[in-house]
Amino acid sequence: MRITAKLLREKGACFGDVNRFEERWPDGCDVTPKNCEIAFGELGMDIDWAAEGLLSVQVYIKFKKAETLAWNERNKPRDAAWAKCGDAGGTWCNRPEYRRVMSLAWAEYHKACRAAFCELAQQST
Repeated sequence: MRITAKLLREKGACFGDVNRFEERWPDGCDVTPKNCEIAFGELGMDIDWAAEGLLSVQVYIKFKKAETLAWNERNKPRDAAWAKCGDAGGTWCNRPEYRRVMSLAWAEYHKACRAAFCELAQQST
């Protein structure tokens, strides 16, 4: 799949995402793992909008399934961390260890979502 600023405008992407995209890729770009990392990581573009706005309905459903699996995986360390919070009278949640666990869990979640979008977008061309 090739994405251009024109395509993003036509599909109704937000002004900020279009501007960030066009600054980085004035001539557009192909969907690749590196470009997905840049777009959704470095530039902070909205992956949920991209999935819904750029993928077909059938492919979007596959993305949502992958996103749900990633969310459930993200919840595993969160649940363990919350259990520690309860065991410590809630004070563990204010500790750096908790923030580290959750930061890693969120990073893995976002990584999985970016990979799913990239793979599915590449398949739908």
